[in-house]
Amino acid sequence: DLPDLPGNVEHKQLYMAEIQKLLREIDQMGVSGWVLDLRRNSGGNMWPMLAGLGSLLGEGECLAMVSPWEKVPIFYRDGKVYTEERWEELAEKVANPYQLQHPLPPVAVLTSSQSTVSSGEFVVLAFRGRPRTRSFGEPTYGLPTGNASKELPDGAKIFLTSYWVADRAGNIFDGPIPPDQYVKVDWTCLGEDDDPVLQAALQWLRVEEGCQ
Repeated sequence: DLPDLPGNVEHKQLYMAEIQKLLREIDQMGVSGWVLDLRRNSGGNMWPMLAGLGSLLGEGECLAMVSPWEKVPIFYRDGKVYTEERWEELAEKVANPYQLQHPLPPVAVLTSSQSTVSSGEFVVLAFRGRPRTRSFGEPTYGLPTGNASKELPDGAKIFLTSYWVADRAGNIFDGPIPPDQYVKVDWTCLGEDDDPVLQAALQWLRVEEGCQ
């Protein structure tokens, strides 16, 4: 269950460390398939999200920020999520990244219309098109946007929404991201045995090759 990430530098370091801790603990239980729940991820700083999840996401280009004048690919490799050199200030790196015992396992991604927003939608698209991945739930909120900092003549800075996002296949999204399989979210049973979105995800995982 990956929550949103508001807050300062200290928060993001704790956030990435906690993701790595959970990946290690869960992986060492001998799991063969994963559920990534983004139904309550309302955004914030996406870079620590992607860096923390990197070993589950897999290496290489995972998405891109797109504007009328440029395309900025985003990559994950060896604990680091980054773009081109001039965007180096946005890069995040996990120290001693945990490597899964079975690389590129099947992953079910869960989404909601109410609360999968902004950077949460970036994470959804980072997994979209990844091998052995399928999304379940509702279309996302519909704000998959990136901001750019502009310095004003008086030295102040303004953050402007300047980018849409594209998945690894180059498909650009400027609104809600539809799931591969629509299942209405029932917030009264979130994460419980009768959670319909979770059950749909588990049903798919059980028939994936290598899943037990």
